[in-house]
Amino acid sequence: VREPIGPMDIQGIVSRLHERLVEEFWRVWPIVSSCLSDAELVLWAGAGNEWAAQTWQGREVAQEYFRVSPAVVHRLPSPVGPALNVWIGGCRFLVQRTPDLALEYLRASAAFLDEAEVSSLDRWAEEGEKLFRNLGRPVRTIAI
Repeated sequence: VREPIGPMDIQGIVSRLHERLVEEFWRVWPIVSSCLSDAELVLWAGAGNEWAAQTWQGREVAQEYFRVSPAVVHRLPSPVGPALNVWIGGCRFLVQRTPDLALEYLRASAAFLDEAEVSSLDRWAEEGEKLFRNLGRPVRTIAI
């Protein structure tokens, strides 16, 4: 397991995570840390921490985010940093509207990235949000 250049940054983030999230974080750490630079790792970990700090639903989003991260980061094109920002940005956009929508975005991300350009993620997230808004129904109903 590689130690990041800025272990204080990662340790500070991990120390604020719920216990269940810490386990998930360290489970995926070896895979994710082999794909991302130190700065990208801080961005990645910080995003999960941001969502986890919001609400219990935010913790669900963070757990799913950490869970799917290995599959997603392997599919991000080089340079990874901008693509990682786009992926995280799409989730951030959706989690502000409803955590359920962000969960669906994360679950579908790895499969979607096989068929689409990373640049399509913003439009994809926006279309999901429009569908949610236009239907006016809870996302859990839409996803079923």
